[in-house]
Amino acid sequence: MEVPICCPACHADLLSSHERLTCTGCGKVYPVSNEIPILINEEKSVFSIADYTTSNSVATKIPTGLKAAIIRGIWFVQRHSPDITLNVTARKNYAQLAGLLFEKNPNPKVLIIGGRTLGMGMEDLVKLPITFMETDIAFGPKTKIICDAHSLPFKDETFDAVIIQAVMEYLADPYQCAAEIHRVLKTGGLVYSETPFMQQVHGREHDFTRLTHLGHRRLFRNFEEVSSGTCVGTGTALASAYKHFLLSLTNKKIIQELLAIYAIWTSFYLKYLDLLTINNRVTYDAASGFYFLGRKSITPISDKEILKLYRGNL
Repeated sequence: MEVPICCPACHADLLSSHERLTCTGCGKVYPVSNEIPILINEEKSVFSIADYTTSNSVATKIPTGLKAAIIRGIWFVQRHSPDITLNVTARKNYAQLAGLLFEKNPNPKVLIIGGRTLGMGMEDLVKLPITFMETDIAFGPKTKIICDAHSLPFKDETFDAVIIQAVMEYLADPYQCAAEIHRVLKTGGLVYSETPFMQQVHGREHDFTRLTHLGHRRLFRNFEEVSSGTCVGTGTALASAYKHFLLSLTNKKIIQELLAIYAIWTSFYLKYLDLLTINNRVTYDAASGFYFLGRKSITPISDKEILKLYRGNL
């Protein structure tokens, strides 16, 4: 690999042998599946290595007849329905990140946490001469390493930047993840994070956290702010709330699927209002999500200083 890996538990080197990696420090053994290392520190994770090495498939009854036709019709409409979410600032923010990266290093290394698929707004970034290391807790078309963001399998000061887009909400301890990001970043390294605020649960039992603008800033208190603000606005928040209100009217799955389609087609236009309101003061009190772009710092910002950064209107 272009980016060296290490034991997620003790950060010692790993020896490769027979589709497994053995830690030279603590002796832990990690499997490799389809050339993807499974580097889970089981002592600090809700996931286990067995989740990725054993088959837990359960036979399910395949619907037939009219029910099958309805389900196929629902799937078809869902695939061709518009998205109710609009990330207004991601592409611009990634352009800023790229500019800062190449100021310091012509060949930067960037860690993407939650990178099994391409993130919103990253289309231009991935075309640049950057070495990307995409990690995730699930297999995907871009996953290079399976690992838990609470215990990153990289040495100190490895990366020029870390991207963590729409991941913090799924972490039991986002502050531990922020500390890990700080550890693996080089001196002066950059972090780009997007985190939801006014959003409903979208990760089942793995959805833990929502953060205000200032809450997001405090999460990265060991970083100097380059820029921060709203990335997904109140129009998207309203469309999502409307959709989930309709879903709450019934517990029947098929009816919920139909209501979701109705909600999308009758509210998707609200996201375009975010283009007009994304920087308004009230948006900071009710946005769907926030971003933070920061630089690794030695001195943390104090809570008193964070309070002075409030931009809302309430």
